[in-house]
Amino acid sequence: MTEVTMYTHSSLVVWASWQDDELVLHGQDLKPPPAFGDEYEYWFVVPKDELHLVAQDIGADLTDPAAFLKRLVEHGDRIGQIGEGAWLKALGVTARFDSWF
Repeated sequence: MTEVTMYTHSSLVVWASWQDDELVLHGQDLKPPPAFGDEYEYWFVVPKDELHLVAQDIGADLTDPAAFLKRLVEHGDRIGQIGEGAWLKALGVTARFDSWF
């Protein structure tokens, strides 16, 4: 598994990794709103058959996972400001979502 830090802002960090031919975006907020407690962790899993939508948006090649993740980091600030979930939805990606909340 290769993992990169995609976005960091204030108390939020978002990592991206390539796992079993799927893209995983994993976020951790150490100062979430009070309803979430002291820490909030979540992740989106982009299915293999929808990775092309992400690749088109960031100008990445799906045949090279390391280069794909590098391009994702280069677009990390833009994606982070939109929000990973909103960004994926705008691309037409039906990512699986889960959290520890």
